Amino acid sequence: MKQRAVYIEDAKTLSDTGTCSIDLKTGAPISYLELIFGGTKGTTENYSDKISEYITKIEVVDGADVLWSLSMQEAIALNAIEMGEIPAHDNDVSASGTGVQSCFINFGLYPFDLNHYLNVADYRNLQLKVTTALTAAVTTYVTNTLTIDVIAHVIDEGAGSYDGYLMAKEHYSWTLAASGDETVDLPRDFPYRFIMVKAFEDNKAVSTKISNVKMTCDADRFIIFDYATGDLILRNRSKFGFFHETLQSTCLDNDNVDSILFDIAAVSIRGATDDEVYQIGAITGNRFVVESSYGNYT
Repeated sequence: MKQRAVYIEDAKTLSDTGTCSIDLKTGAPISYLELIFGGTKGTTENYSDKISEYITKIEVVDGADVLWSLSMQEAIALNAIEMGEIPAHDNDVSASGTGVQSCFINFGLYPFDLNHYLNVADYRNLQLKVTTALTAAVTTYVTNTLTIDVIAHVIDEGAGSYDGYLMAKEHYSWTLAASGDETVDLPRDFPYRFIMVKAFEDNKAVSTKISNVKMTCDADRFIIFDYATGDLILRNRSKFGFFHETLQSTCLDNDNVDSILFDIAAVSIRGATDDEVYQIGAITGNRFVVESSYGNYT
C-alpha cells in the first residue's frame, strides 16, 4: 500500500460567521480527513472558551447529498470513541492566547482501512463545508483569526474491494423537559455502529439530565437495552477508558473552569512558578473550581 498526506488547505482564514466550502479534489480514495483549527483569544481571560464551541457544523457533501455531518464538539466526542483519545489540542485560553483544536473525519474502521474509504471517483462535486458562529469580543476570539488546515490522508495505491465508508450524522435534537420520555425513531436504511447521546449543560452531570437510555422494538416487545445513565457511563469508562484534556490559562482563587469532558473524574493542576500553590475544589459535571490557600496568583 502507498499512502500520503495532502494539504488541501493550510491556515485558511475562516469568517467569524458563515459557511466555507472547500473542494475535496485528491484524485485518490480518502481514508480520513484531519482538520486543525486555530484562533487568537481576546484580551480578557475566559477559562472555558474553546474554538470547538464556534465550529457549529462540519459536513462532507456531494451537491445536495450530505455524506457526513456533525458539529466539532460532536466530532471530537466521536473521535474519542473511535481512536481511544481526544484529538490533539493546545487549549491556550489565557488572554491573547493562541489555541489549537483538531478533529478527524474517519471514513474507515481504522486509519488506511483498505476496504472502507471515501471513493472520490463516485462523486462529481465533493466538498467539505465548515460553518462558524463566532461573536468576536474581548472574552471570546479576535475577529478574523479563526483558521483551518485540511489534510487528506489518501490511499495512493493498494486499495482493496470497496465496501463503502463510515457515515456520522446528528439524527435528532430536542430541548429537554423537566421530566418525561422522548421517543426517537431510528431510520433503518443503514447499519448502526455507534449511537451517541449528548446532554450538555455546564456544571451539571449528564445523569442529572437524562436518567435512562433505552432501545426498544415493536412497542417494547423486544428491549435491546435499558440502561440507567449512571450505569451506562461506568460501562463506557470500562470499555473505552478515560480521556484527557489539557488547558493553559491564568486562574485565580475560586475560579470556575469548564472542560469538554463529562463527567470529570480527576484534575491535575500546575502553577507557572514554584511559589504558586493550587488545589482543586468541587467537581460537578464538566466544571471544577480552582482553589489557592495562598490567595490569588497570576
